[in-house]
This record gives sequence, C-alpha cells and structure tokens, in this order.
Amino acid sequence: MESHRLGQVALKMACAWLCAVMPLSWNAARVAAQTRLPPVAEERSPATLWLEESIESQRQQSPTDFQEESEAMTPSSRGGMGGIGTGGPMGGSGDGAPFSAYAFFQPESNLQNQSGSLQVRGEGFSLGLPVSKGPNGIWILNTRLEHNTFDTSVALPGGTQPFPDELWNINFGLMHIHPLENGWSAGGMVGIGSASDQPFASIREMNANVLAFLNIPTGERDAWNFSLFYSPLGQLAFPIPGIAYAWRPSERFQMNIGLPFSLNYRPTDALTLNLSYLPLTNGNASLRWAPSEFWTIYGGYQTKSQGYELAERVQTQDRFFTFDQRLIVGVRRTLVAGFVLDGSASYLFDRSYFVSDSFFGSEAERLRVDPGAQLMLRLEWQR
Repeated sequence: MESHRLGQVALKMACAWLCAVMPLSWNAARVAAQTRLPPVAEERSPATLWLEESIESQRQQSPTDFQEESEAMTPSSRGGMGGIGTGGPMGGSGDGAPFSAYAFFQPESNLQNQSGSLQVRGEGFSLGLPVSKGPNGIWILNTRLEHNTFDTSVALPGGTQPFPDELWNINFGLMHIHPLENGWSAGGMVGIGSASDQPFASIREMNANVLAFLNIPTGERDAWNFSLFYSPLGQLAFPIPGIAYAWRPSERFQMNIGLPFSLNYRPTDALTLNLSYLPLTNGNASLRWAPSEFWTIYGGYQTKSQGYELAERVQTQDRFFTFDQRLIVGVRRTLVAGFVLDGSASYLFDRSYFVSDSFFGSEAERLRVDPGAQLMLRLEWQR
C-alpha cells in the first residue's frame, strides 16, 4: 500500500510537471526546428547507443524502441553525435520525439518451471527538453517515468519473497554536446533515477548513469567515435568503452563499424532496413515500409532486458532482472500538429525473471514464462 501511494504521488507530480513544461518544450522545439543547430547537435553517432542503453534500460521499452537505438545514432554528413537518445520508434522518421506516452498489455501466460501464471500491464511517458542552445553547444534535459503492474501469486526465484506487484522506472538526465574549435565534438550525460518496486525508498534504490563521448570527423561524411558508458543496472555493471567508425558512403547507406554497431539501408524512399547491436545480448533488426507520408508499416526482432533494485532485497548487490525476445509488427499514423499514433503487436518468447548480482550469474534460478503476446499503443509528438 505504501508503494502504491508513493507511485500515485509520483505519477501526479510527473503529470503536473509535464503540464508545466510542455509549452516550453513546444516553443523550444519550434525554435530548434526553425534555427539550424550546430553540426554537433544535428548529427548522430554510436555514442548515442550508450545513451539509449542508459535511458532505455531505465524504462519499459515499447515494441518499437529498438528502432530508436539504430535511427538515433545513424551518422549524418559528418557522423557526429546528435539527438537526445529519444529517436523515433520503428517506422518513424528518426528525427526524435520530444514527447511520447505509451500503454501496453501482456495477457496471462503460464509459467514453465512452477505452477501459476503471469499477466503484465504498464504505462509511461518521456520528455526531452532543450534548455540551452548556443555557440558553446546544447544542454538537454530528459525525463522518463514508467510503471509496470504484475498479476501473479508466485514467489521470486530462489527464495520466498513474493513477486513484486509493481515496478517503477523514474529517471532524470542532463546531457551536454559541445563543439570544439578544431572541428571535433565532445560531451557527456549524467542520469539520476530509481528503478524499483519502491522508488527512492533509500539510497540503495537510487542509481546513476554516466556517458562520455568524443567525435572526430574524417572527410566530408565519416567520423571516428569514442565513448565510455556506465550503468549499474545494465547487463555489464562496469564502465564499457566504445569505439566505432561512422561510415556513410551515400545518402541511402550508413553504418557504424565497431561497438556500438548499427546499419541503416534505404534501398527506396519507402523502404528502410535497420540493424543494431549493444553488448552483450542487445541485438535488433527492423524493416519498415512507408506507402505514404501518413502511414508506415513495420516489423522486426528485438531482445529486451531490464534491471531493478528491489527495496526488500537481502543482499545490496542483488538485482531483479527481466529478459525476453520478441517479434514485432505494427503500424504508425501521422496525425495533426506533429503527433503520431503507433499501434503494435508482439510475440514474446524466451521470457524469464530472476534475482542475481549479475545478469550472467550462473547461480541464478530463473522464473520462466510461456511465450505470449503484447499489445501496445503509443502517442508521440515529433514537433
């Protein structure tokens, strides 16, 4: 009950904050659309994938979020770092969505290794707000709030603690992108949040994500990208270095060779293929078809993992992890005033939940769930 009340208060505060800043976000985005940003703020690089990992791992991803990971970091004319880690979902334009909100439902599925079943539903929103832009770079504020509810009577794997009734992901991030005099660009991101059944209950339920990156252009199109990323709730709970070459031989083909990896190929104006990979098991593939400027049909494959810090855990280093693979189909409809409505259906398989001090802990006993479906509806505002 205490966690439920906390959740209600957090959601009300978030909605009030959203209502207060939405006009500012609208005006800031409108100005940004009318004024050409410095190259460092327009272009995208592999470092954005680490940003995606830090932010997206703090929330329940939509079935199309893996497209954000690939489109948000496709190299532009000089392969630079751009966006705010909130690129358009699969089937989207990839220009980024300053605001998005979603709701999903996973119908009841039986458990594989014990009696019982599991049903999941969730909702959330994200908001990206450029708070400062000038010759010295751009500062971007990113806020996300997500809430998942579980309907099951089973205990957590390897113990007697009940499966959590609900889980929250609340994150506040600040990112800076700075152009250097020699044509390079550098920057970083710091995110503070809580992913738990009782968010911000104590210091144990708080976490920080850190990203640093450097972009070195080569020629007219390409660039070298170096990054360092850390997230305590990621699959690898230690700093991860990244190095990739952003190669763009044409307007229709662009590829980041290295880690993180991505490929974007547009054989026709209506058809786009995207691939992306993040260590160690985050692989994604998508294909989208846009028969008109108002409609997009898409499909693909995604792996999804998430880490939480439960308030009642015995060992501080223990994390509650979720993992699944999914096949996705969906359709997007462009509305008025920059809004886009996205509906999708997913087939989830290889689903598991477990408690361990490491995502790859060999001693972790996993609660396995039968394959099942997920339905999601998402609304975005793309300026």
